[in-house]
Amino acid sequence: MNKLQQKIQLIVLHIIFISSVFSGFLNISFAQEYVSADFRITDSSYEYGGGYSVSDDYSLESALGDINTSTSSVTSYNLSPNFLYYPIVTIPIVSTTPGHDQISLSWTAAVGDLGWVVSGYNVGISTVSGGPYTFSSLGNVLSSTRTGLVNGVAYYFIIRVEDAFGNIVATSTQVSAVPVESTTPPSGGGGGGGGFVPPVITPPILPVATTTLVILPIPFYPKICEQYITRSIKLGAVNDPSEVKKLQTFLRDYEGFNNLAVTGFYDQTTYNAVKTFQTKYASDILTPVGLTVPSGYVYNLTIKKINEFMCN
Repeated sequence: MNKLQQKIQLIVLHIIFISSVFSGFLNISFAQEYVSADFRITDSSYEYGGGYSVSDDYSLESALGDINTSTSSVTSYNLSPNFLYYPIVTIPIVSTTPGHDQISLSWTAAVGDLGWVVSGYNVGISTVSGGPYTFSSLGNVLSSTRTGLVNGVAYYFIIRVEDAFGNIVATSTQVSAVPVESTTPPSGGGGGGGGFVPPVITPPILPVATTTLVILPIPFYPKICEQYITRSIKLGAVNDPSEVKKLQTFLRDYEGFNNLAVTGFYDQTTYNAVKTFQTKYASDILTPVGLTVPSGYVYNLTIKKINEFMCN
């Protein structure tokens, strides 16, 4: 290769290098600043380019590119480096309060911004963590009580936020709670005595001058009995151990279940003994409420029958 060819090749390489640098520089446009009443962005730039992009879920056409930003110290809002902004909705924070056969839910209000308006909520409930959930629309409220639940069973909830068109725009974090057995003693259906208040007897006023002896009859007072069993007992529920011990002692000492251990825990053995007791006294326990098979649930009529035995 002679010297002339070498010089021509060197000139061509210089031209290619300068063209590539200049072409890359032309792809970047610079601006001075954006100004509004609330903020200012200075020395911003955006890269020219874009084209067409597609996926199974969205498409992006002819975007100019993102604004190039440096570190921002703002804490009161999000800085989105793009020409197309999107509305946002805050996520509600949910709290639970367990009750007897129910769970009360409450949550913070979801707040929409940049065009989205929150118009209501719906609640999802499941007995399995992560769902599937059964949803119920609630309207624009911040609390709901879910009733008809089973004590001792864990339930899982999420709250979904709806916009004016019924679209789901935000979903809370899942929370869980377990309904608990009421500690209030059952009422109604008899109570095994419950105490007797004797009537007030006012003796007759005798004339001062009389010498007649008046013998008053001695009033009869029925036997006063304290309730032996005072709270309901159910297999799988959170029962009062002291009540369960009294039940087990009664079944062992008065109903012939000699091998029944007094543990304070309502186990399967105690449950089976209660069913045998209910069948034995079906006319007093099952028939009045229309049952033909024992339930094993120590409630009003079973408590009443046990208390009658202990009173007598």
